[in-house]
Amino acid sequence: MSRFATLARQCWGDGVAGVLTAVVFYAEYISLGATLGGHIAGVGKDAAAAVGSLLVLGAVWISCLSALLWFLPKPLLAGPRTASVLILIVGLNWVKEHVANPLVLPTAGMLAMGLMLCVAAAVQLLGLLECVRNWVKAMPPAISKGFLFMTAISIVMGTVNQQLGGCLQFSFWPTAAIFIVSVGIACRWASWSAAQTDWRVSLKALSLPVGIALAWVGYALFLPGASSAVSCGTLGALGLQLQTLTDRIPDALQAQAAFQGMSMLDWAAVAAIGAVMGLVQLIETLTTLDSIASTRDAPHLWRRYIAATALANLLSAPVGLACSSWSAARSSAVARSFGVGRFVVLIHTLTLILIASLATNYIAKLPLLALAVALTMVAVQMVDVDTEEKVWKPGYAPSGAPANTHAVWLFWWVVGVGFVTGAAIYGLLAGAVLAGWVAWYARFCAKNNRAAVHV
Repeated sequence: MSRFATLARQCWGDGVAGVLTAVVFYAEYISLGATLGGHIAGVGKDAAAAVGSLLVLGAVWISCLSALLWFLPKPLLAGPRTASVLILIVGLNWVKEHVANPLVLPTAGMLAMGLMLCVAAAVQLLGLLECVRNWVKAMPPAISKGFLFMTAISIVMGTVNQQLGGCLQFSFWPTAAIFIVSVGIACRWASWSAAQTDWRVSLKALSLPVGIALAWVGYALFLPGASSAVSCGTLGALGLQLQTLTDRIPDALQAQAAFQGMSMLDWAAVAAIGAVMGLVQLIETLTTLDSIASTRDAPHLWRRYIAATALANLLSAPVGLACSSWSAARSSAVARSFGVGRFVVLIHTLTLILIASLATNYIAKLPLLALAVALTMVAVQMVDVDTEEKVWKPGYAPSGAPANTHAVWLFWWVVGVGFVTGAAIYGLLAGAVLAGWVAWYARFCAKNNRAAVHV
């Protein structure tokens, strides 16, 4: 085969992968956007989904741009991830609770998003140091898996309260049946397609669109009288208008008033939340790089990928976009869809822009019930195989080692603290503190034992 034919085949494969992944994961981007939009101050209910979706899609576009600027050779996809977005929401809620003047709340929220993104980028840049990467990789899996498990629980609980609650009040049994059947078939689709290891194009990523489609059909057939008036209507996006991004940028006087709306201690707390968000993003990035075969075998490239996500967060800060990190699920879909070159990233971006420009009216008709199914599927997929293989099975084995049993206890400690406090971020911090204390205590005891032997 000639060099030209080989190049043409690669470009064709990259184009197919870019289009396919954009179509498949657009539903996930919209779901995350609707979740984020509901916590942005100064945005009406009808426009919340549109604004949130624009912030998420904008972050994906910036991430793709950063990947192209860094000439990253392996076609991975980055963008907002559920766990880090929920921490971003924690920071926005903190601002809502501590701003004295409600009039400056929208601007304060915008400044807080920018601050958290900058701090998160700085924490991510620490990942350029090999010692930091080794420290993150050495973190007990029970902590990160417990954090993700608690995050999944938070998503489901939030879904019931926001997207699903109104429909249950309107018509309980049809809503429950549509929700259970849609989630059940989508999960069955995911498990069935995951077993098709001989297929180059993975169908597992289609489980989310399948669930949405089933819920949409069920909503149209069995809940025709539902409407937004009873909180069981449609997404109702007003349109993804780019000027929304520039309209959110405050002038100097607005920024000064908003900055004075909270104490320095409160702003320090926002920065601390941003630091935790950056740590979670670094964990997400390193996990992705270690799980994708093309980057696992090229650790010398990891610094460039870490720098690319940090740059994406810095570029997103001035307009308050969502936070970004590398995604294993989206990147795996690229690898299984014939994508092998950086051309995938460009096509992915252009396709998302095209969909956002042409399909807004159709997305506006998406039922909230279908959105609840989508978010539930996102939560289900966060409980991955590693949670079972690295934490649960070894820990619950009858002849398991004490270290494995301790890992299970650490896992449930993270989940328990997150559940009691209502925020997975506190479970993550509590797990890290407990693991650090146990490690210090073990070294302390070992040191005393050695001293006793010498005596």
